[in-house]
Amino acid sequence: MRKGAKMIFSIILSIVAGSFLIWYIYYESRDYLSGPEIQIIYPQDKTEIFGPQVEVRGKAFRVNSITLNDSPIFIDETGAFSEKLILQSGYNIIKFEAKDRFGKETEKLLEFMVMSTPKEM
Repeated sequence: MRKGAKMIFSIILSIVAGSFLIWYIYYESRDYLSGPEIQIIYPQDKTEIFGPQVEVRGKAFRVNSITLNDSPIFIDETGAFSEKLILQSGYNIIKFEAKDRFGKETEKLLEFMVMSTPKEM
């Protein structure tokens, strides 16, 4: 009976240790598995904005470098960024590209219409 209890205890301990090891490997590799992420707060994709100047705001997660229309932009310690652009009236596309420390890349296109004056009701 004593030998059976030791065997059950060692099996349970092995399962717990194996589960912890799997969790730890996942936890440490989640940045690599997820890759970089770009979240645009303003302006929303496929919307209308007014005036030639627009302030693009957003957050970047798990990034080492980020560009806006192929020009580097800076993010703060929380990943937030804010860039002012002067755009032409009409249809505009701006491109964000981000790269993480493992070399994974992501691209996000933001499409919107720039109107010179608000629509009259």
